[in-house]
Amino acid sequence: MKNKQTVLLGLGIGIGAAIVLLLVFFSGVYIGSKRAGLFPFWERRHIYQNGFVPNRFGHGTVGTIDTVGENTFVVKDRSGALKTILVDEKTILRRDRAEIKFSDLKKDEQVIVIGEPQEQEGAIKAKAVRVITEFIKDATRSATPNMFPKFRKDFPSLP
Repeated sequence: MKNKQTVLLGLGIGIGAAIVLLLVFFSGVYIGSKRAGLFPFWERRHIYQNGFVPNRFGHGTVGTIDTVGENTFVVKDRSGALKTILVDEKTILRRDRAEIKFSDLKKDEQVIVIGEPQEQEGAIKAKAVRVITEFIKDATRSATPNMFPKFRKDFPSLP
């Protein structure tokens, strides 16, 4: 009789412990799902296409027009790299707020190009091209260019 009670007591304790463990587990799952609802994109912030970090301006460029051809032009960026830009009738061309024609683009103008890469040509098919009439050199480096004026006076070669 005592042996039977011990077995039943052990079984009861085992089942009770299993129930407690299941409750703790499922409450953790519930709390985790609620926290994930607060930050829905938190887990995907380090996942990039093909496992690589994308380049800055991966689908566009900023720089100076080097040459202008027929429906194409070449932009020289800050690093000196030359990028061929393809333009078609759907491309939006602007100078300040006014629309311009492709023939209005001139050598040595500052431009911002937004588009998509063309693997076959090794170029960028432009969706939008904006000519910058007043290019602020410091604006590309820092949002606060005069934050350390003494430092900038000591190093005048800095842009």
